[in-house]
Amino acid sequence: FEGAIIISLPDGDILLLEPGDAVPAIPDGSVIEIFDGSMKVSATNGIGLTCGEASCALNVTLGPVVSTKAADFVRGQITDAVAQGARALIAPADFPASKEGTPYLAPQVLVDVTHGMRVMTEESFGPVVGIMAVDSDDEAVRLMNESRYGLTTSIWTRDLAVAETISRRMETGTCFANRCDYLDPGLAWTGVKDTGRGCSLSTHAYAHLTRLKSYHFRTQPD
Repeated sequence: FEGAIIISLPDGDILLLEPGDAVPAIPDGSVIEIFDGSMKVSATNGIGLTCGEASCALNVTLGPVVSTKAADFVRGQITDAVAQGARALIAPADFPASKEGTPYLAPQVLVDVTHGMRVMTEESFGPVVGIMAVDSDDEAVRLMNESRYGLTTSIWTRDLAVAETISRRMETGTCFANRCDYLDPGLAWTGVKDTGRGCSLSTHAYAHLTRLKSYHFRTQPD
């Protein structure tokens, strides 16, 4: 297909959207529309999200990231992207709990990003997404496969034949179509490249828990 959108997710996974298709919900309240290969993104400034300490207020829906160091890492990615020309669609001021030196972090949607920006090539593990338009599926596959990581790909399309064709070209452990980050106990959960080695789930993972024993006999001694 011509015209596509790459969304780089916080865990290093990637979504690929075909023009005109429905898109997955992004928990920062952003809305993505694709028309003839062009992209329109609007963010509702995380409407419905309240950042803070969940144990202190019932209305908190966005808690801290794992550590202040992790929050500062994501802030650095956002700052780097904006300095290189990306546009941030959510105003951090709408999240007063999001402050430097704390693990609380406002959600952010970045557009006008490139693969020269850290947010598109590094793992984030924080509430930030980078959204990038490309001209074709070939360009999308090339850019996605340039990633150091290879856990999952998610392709959103009405044409499952397209999803299967692109999936075969992707260097990831799992390829989803019209869903993402769903674990099936019957399928191996695995990755390639810097994502890691081995797998969990499926009979392949259970094989690691068995103890192998080999018998190699000759019919006659020397």
